[in-house]
Amino acid sequence: MLTNPFNKLGGKLMKKITLISILILIFPISLISCSNKEQDSYSYIEIVEKSKDSKLQNIDGIEDILINGETIVGIENAQTKYPNYKIIETPTIFIFRDNGGDLKKLVLKTNNVKEATDFLEKRLRDN
Repeated sequence: MLTNPFNKLGGKLMKKITLISILILIFPISLISCSNKEQDSYSYIEIVEKSKDSKLQNIDGIEDILINGETIVGIENAQTKYPNYKIIETPTIFIFRDNGGDLKKLVLKTNNVKEATDFLEKRLRDN
């Protein structure tokens, strides 16, 4: 009995075409999902001696990454509102990464305004 030599070749060719088609469809989808990385969001608590000392709210573009910013005037007010945080001087700045809902992770505690500003400005550039 004679067999058609193209049957085997045709089957292999169809498998290759199917595989290539699947890869062509999956590759752009994977690129899109990688490029849609969710932007990190942050919150801060800034404790200052006088309201005019508040600096973080003045960072250009801060609203792009900021969920919530709070400035508290006076150590006593801050200690009353946040008794679990060790606040002993001004300025004191806490920066949190928001992980959705009520989940927040403290990523920086500093008494240095420049350090806090640099931290947030770097996050703005990275997003």
